[in-house]
Amino acid sequence: MEIKIDALTYYQCWQKWVAGILIQDVFSMLDNDECEFIKSGITPQEWDEFNTELEARYQVALLKGEV
Repeated sequence: MEIKIDALTYYQCWQKWVAGILIQDVFSMLDNDECEFIKSGITPQEWDEFNTELEARYQVALLKGEV
């Protein structure tokens, strides 16, 4: 994922974030997906894949009576 923000702005925002200010407040120029990527390193597509796999495993567990 490419985040369109210059290095100086990123560094200044990052410093505020690690000091305790909410990421969505310091990186207010970014959307939710971009903020999530900065926090977790996970793209929206990867979250979708993860949630799809998790749902499939849950359905299998339901069928087996494990849930």
